[in-house]
Amino acid sequence: GAFATLPLPDVDAALRELEYALDTLRLDGVVLLTSIGNKYLGDPAFEPLFDELDHRKAVVYTHPNIPPGFDVPELVLPAPLIEFIFDTTRAATNMVLSGTLERHPDIKPILSHAGGAIPYVAGRIALVDDNPLVSGNIPGGAVAALQRFYYDTALSATRYALPSLRELADPIHILFGSDYPFAPDGMTG
Repeated sequence: GAFATLPLPDVDAALRELEYALDTLRLDGVVLLTSIGNKYLGDPAFEPLFDELDHRKAVVYTHPNIPPGFDVPELVLPAPLIEFIFDTTRAATNMVLSGTLERHPDIKPILSHAGGAIPYVAGRIALVDDNPLVSGNIPGGAVAALQRFYYDTALSATRYALPSLRELADPIHILFGSDYPFAPDGMTG
């Protein structure tokens, strides 16, 4: 199987590529980066794309990007080490709190790397359930919304990360992922 990477932030180009990828190439789904410039998935600018993804009941695999503001010169960390985790966490949280997942129930969203820090901070995110500014976007509550995601295990099948993910996600929402050949051998399974 294969996914097509959609060219955001150009929503019109992304819609054309979505049509070509699914109708002509018959691919299995699409890839969206979690952040594009200073926007995260769930931003209103991407709503027309999410409308079409929902209409098509599309599989939407997300992968982190180097987030806005990463160029802090005092940090001597490669972006994939920590920032990718938080980029995924921000995007997933934004998709939930903005109501993107609620408005598009037929999308099958996959978060890479066990959803970043989502399993660990799910309880903290759930504090918004009583916040009238966003609670209307998550009528079933934040944790139930987070449980809608599928989570791959790339770089996350460790004794530290996997137990948290297993507490949050139903086993049918945990997918094998490896990041092979980009990850060290001991981290690919």
